[in-house]
Amino acid sequence: MQGFVEGLAGADFTVVMWVFLAFVVLHELEEWNVNAFERRHFSGMPAYATDRSARGYIFLFCVGGLLITVAATFAGDPASAWVFLPAVFFMLTNACQHAYWSIRFRAYAPGVGTALGLIVPLGLYLILRSVADARVDAVYPIVLAVISAAVWAQTVQAGDRMTGSVLGAYAAGNWIRQHSAFGGLDRRM
Repeated sequence: MQGFVEGLAGADFTVVMWVFLAFVVLHELEEWNVNAFERRHFSGMPAYATDRSARGYIFLFCVGGLLITVAATFAGDPASAWVFLPAVFFMLTNACQHAYWSIRFRAYAPGVGTALGLIVPLGLYLILRSVADARVDAVYPIVLAVISAAVWAQTVQAGDRMTGSVLGAYAAGNWIRQHSAFGGLDRRM
């Protein structure tokens, strides 16, 4: 583990972004069966919130992460951090949500392992390195943290109801399920 950490410290910032994307994909794969957890613990789940629509939004997040990472890579230094850090804060907020849900519902929230073990440490490292290497002004992460805190407050306030952003993710996942190749498979099964 120490070698991995030392390798990241010596790696180009772009390489670390791509490692973060790999961690995001692992996190999303850990959420493969998140729908069962959400059905057990959240009230008012819409009919379109199914395993397949969850997998649709998992696919969407992975593709979105890939596109942001590609854009940040092509932006070059120091712009790469400006492009990439909103995605880092998005994932850190999601990690906090998983931890909160695990504590609130006293049950393992799918995704909490990779969120706390991979996303949080590397996300914080990317933020600190961005500021330390003067890729971004220190104000930028503070603004992103304020936005993140607002989303976090919405999560806590929602209690056992789904937040609008999660419902929106399910709706997008359902659209993907209905309009993609695996959506066609879904109709034949």
